[in-house]
Amino acid sequence: MIVDDLSEEKLNPDLKLSPDIGKYLIRALKSGDPIRAAEVRRELEKGSDGIMKRLWPNLTVISTIDNVGLRQRIKKSLAKGVEMYSPFYISPDNLLGLNLLPYNKGGVEYTLHLSENVFEFIQEKDVSYT
Repeated sequence: MIVDDLSEEKLNPDLKLSPDIGKYLIRALKSGDPIRAAEVRRELEKGSDGIMKRLWPNLTVISTIDNVGLRQRIKKSLAKGVEMYSPFYISPDNLLGLNLLPYNKGGVEYTLHLSENVFEFIQEKDVSYT
């Protein structure tokens, strides 16, 4: 478990990491932090609801990019008590919209971002589905 890694300045050998990333993480762990590891373990035992705010009490906002609706689910569970801001609406190959009203409490609204996209309008009769 990652809490053991935090406590003991080692990485679980089952983690599939490149050697460079592994060396970086070991350096970042320094001599381990058993006190923080115990805090994290206690919070994990309480369950995942609101875990982000419990682990990082000063956390106030999370910036997300969400096009599948996970933001609301995360806000109701892991990020309970933390504001979430979604600046962009994206697809795998395009930036489709910008959120110009980040403090809108009624929900997220996006403005179409025309300058970054190419729109190709093809008549349906000309599209091949094979």
